[in-house]
Amino acid sequence: WQEVASNWGLTIARAQLGETAAAVSAADAMIALVESAPSRFPERWRHHLNGTIAVGSEDFTRAVTELEAALEMMPEYAAFDNEVTNIRYRLAEAHMGAGDGEKAAEHLQSIVDSGTRRVFRPALYVRSYYLLGQIALERGDLEEARQYYQRFLDHWADGDLDRDRVAQAKRVVG
Repeated sequence: WQEVASNWGLTIARAQLGETAAAVSAADAMIALVESAPSRFPERWRHHLNGTIAVGSEDFTRAVTELEAALEMMPEYAAFDNEVTNIRYRLAEAHMGAGDGEKAAEHLQSIVDSGTRRVFRPALYVRSYYLLGQIALERGDLEEARQYYQRFLDHWADGDLDRDRVAQAKRVVG
C-alpha cells in the first residue's frame, strides 16, 4: 500500500504541474498494483486519476466525465472519506474551467457542509471558501463573496499558504 500511495501522490502532483505523460505513467503503475482487488475501487481510482490529469491539462469536458464517474462509484457514506472531498474539489475546478460556476458551487458547498468527510483534507475545505467567493463575485453578488472570503481568511489570513488568494480576499472583504 505504500507503493500505491506513493504512485497516487505522484500522479496528483504531476497532473497539477501539467505533466500529463508522467501523471499517466504514475497512474498506470498504481492501478497495476491494485487491479486484482475484489472491489470496484481500482476502476474508481482510474476515473479519479484520469479526471485529475484532465484538469491539469485543461481538458475540462473529459475531467467532468471522469470525475463524475468516480463520484458515482463512491460508497454512499464513509465517515472519514477524503476521496469524496478530493473528487468534489477537482470536479469544482473542472466545472469552473468549463465555465459552469453554479455546478462548481454545488460541489464546493458539499465540501464545506460535509462535516467529518473532509477532516483529512483541511486545505481543500478552506480553499473551497475562496472558490465559492470567486463564483459569487462572477455572479455579481459582492456581499456573498465577502462572506465566503471572510470564512477563507478566518482560516488562512495569517498563514503561509495561498498568499495571492489571501491578498485577493482581503481586497474584496475590505
